Amino acid sequence: MGHNPKKTFVIGTALPSNNPNDLRSQTIIDELHSQFDSSDLELIILDFNDITESARENFATNKLDIIIADTEAYNSNPYVLQLIENIKEDINNGIDPNLTFIHTYDETSSSEDKLIEITNKLAELVKKKDEDEGKDEIGIGLVPCDISDSDSYIRVAISAKTLATEKERTLLAEKEIIDLSTKVKDKMNEHEDSYTPEHLDRTCEIAVKIAEQMGLSDSDLKTLSLGASIHDLGKEFISVDLLRKIGKPTPEEREELESHVIYAEADISKYDFGEFEKIKNIIAQHHERCDGGGYPRGLSGFPKGTNLEEEKEKIEEINGNATIADIGKGDIDPLAEIVQVADSVHAMLGRIYHDEFKTIEDIKQELIDYGSIEPAEKEKEFTCQFNPYIANVLLRMIEKNLIDLEEYRPQAIKDALKQNTITSPPKENEDRKENEPMYEAPLTREQLKEAALTVRINEFEARISNLQEGDPKTKELQKEIEKTREEKNKLEKEIEIEKLKKEKNELKKEIEKLKEEKNELKKEIEKLKEEENELKKEEEIEEPKEGKPEPIKIKKEDVQVVAEQSDSIAISIRVGKEIKEIVHSQSLESSEHDKKSPEETTH
Repeated sequence: MGHNPKKTFVIGTALPSNNPNDLRSQTIIDELHSQFDSSDLELIILDFNDITESARENFATNKLDIIIADTEAYNSNPYVLQLIENIKEDINNGIDPNLTFIHTYDETSSSEDKLIEITNKLAELVKKKDEDEGKDEIGIGLVPCDISDSDSYIRVAISAKTLATEKERTLLAEKEIIDLSTKVKDKMNEHEDSYTPEHLDRTCEIAVKIAEQMGLSDSDLKTLSLGASIHDLGKEFISVDLLRKIGKPTPEEREELESHVIYAEADISKYDFGEFEKIKNIIAQHHERCDGGGYPRGLSGFPKGTNLEEEKEKIEEINGNATIADIGKGDIDPLAEIVQVADSVHAMLGRIYHDEFKTIEDIKQELIDYGSIEPAEKEKEFTCQFNPYIANVLLRMIEKNLIDLEEYRPQAIKDALKQNTITSPPKENEDRKENEPMYEAPLTREQLKEAALTVRINEFEARISNLQEGDPKTKELQKEIEKTREEKNKLEKEIEIEKLKKEKNELKKEIEKLKEEKNELKKEIEKLKEEENELKKEEEIEEPKEGKPEPIKIKKEDVQVVAEQSDSIAISIRVGKEIKEIVHSQSLESSEHDKKSPEETTH
């Protein structure tokens, strides 16, 4: 951070004496000047006890940076009371007084409650203004001390200086970080790289969600948010053609991509981020791995010699309810560990140039696989890409619907899903309530595969539209579009074949079911035949009566049963023949299809 312009602090005080020439007052003023004066700081002191017109004019025209006031001054000094009213009016009119109050008072004073009441009211006004307009909050400090001696005033003044300069430093640092984020996004957009700016924002949002679940302090959340928003700052120094390359990078290209961390470290070393200094760790360490296998330094998430079995037992015991106290045990900053998980998960949701779009179930499995402590080879104690505590927190969030990762997919993928024609696009839930998923049904691999090809075609067409007429790159891109469309047609055939196979399997199951029914009918017929034979044997045993033999009596219901069984057999045989004809026809079609497209039968 560069050298700041000279800062003038105007300090209003209630000095111990009404006489500006009083030796004690002059001693205090001289001491304050000696404490504050430097190359970048100037001190102007206004005495509240000075009732001259000059003092009144100063109160009216000077913007005070710091007010040092005791209880007596607040209760009796009309100028102090008027000043407070002026400040309130400024706040109500949307003017930022940018004031730090340092109150000095005797702890035994009966007016202490009144003093606190005033400052609390002022704090409420400041908070309201901050929420309504996004302004910086005015600092209010309560500093108990005895105002009867010069040393107390000097101590308070020094405290005021520290508070004011730290606040100024923090605001400047935050502005620098936001400017850096804007700069890298603008450069990527300028070169038609829409993915990187969106990746920075979505990674930041996922990281903050995880961090909130883990109970990070407001200060750490602020640092994490700012750091995640510029974690890929170094990509500003990588070739745009490489960043936008369609398909996976070669080993050499991978090495160049990984160098973005080193470039970023060198770039931010010149900045003073003040209380956000941990941002430098986020940028430098967000590609380190828990097992020490990351880059650029191979830092580990657990100290050497850690009892890994105890860690595994604890991870299982807390079941996704880890806090910030459970991480950051090794060499990697805990904020960087959170950003590493968020960064990887957003990449799984869709690197739009790499065709790697994973389903939520696939992502959950990767969190399990890469967020588990497993035995490793001799050179490493264990294997584990993600800090297992963080991985389990995110897993629990997904399972409890505390986060819907579909919301964080790149916009290009969401748009492509709506263009899906081979696989039906998922229906979005309208008027979603809290914790409701974005889609009515989970996205399938087939839907995401089609979306990936659509994204690629859209990207090529967008690049052609940005080229001038006659540019030789146009033909190359058109060839890529045709190639991708062929892939899409191939995908359509593969899906159709899978559909036919599924239907064939369903038919087979139906045939088997009919065969079983047919066998059951056969058994019933055999049973009836056996019963008929038994009846005949019984009739033969009986002696014939004299005269004409009596006809065999057959019950009407027996005839009806036999007739129904015979009809069922006939129906079964007819259905069996029809199914055979369908299966035979499917086989002929499949055979013809195989002759025409042998490469399509590999699946």
